[in-house]
Amino acid sequence: MAREFLQLVKEEELEHKLKDYLHEIALAYHRSGYRKEAILFAQAALRHATLLGHDEDDEFQRAIKKNIEVMKAR
Repeated sequence: MAREFLQLVKEEELEHKLKDYLHEIALAYHRSGYRKEAILFAQAALRHATLLGHDEDDEFQRAIKKNIEVMKAR
């Protein structure tokens, strides 16, 4: 279902919000107990934020990095 959602994001030209959507998908996977998938989507959100030119130390990236640490620790 996540892949279908991401395809819809592309079709609707909403890539500028992709980092947020990827983060939300990561959190949904994490809450559902799918740690590996959660980490992959969180890392994708972090990469996408970097591609958008966000400063590596901005609030969003700090939050994603912290979430990845928590996900890996569990």
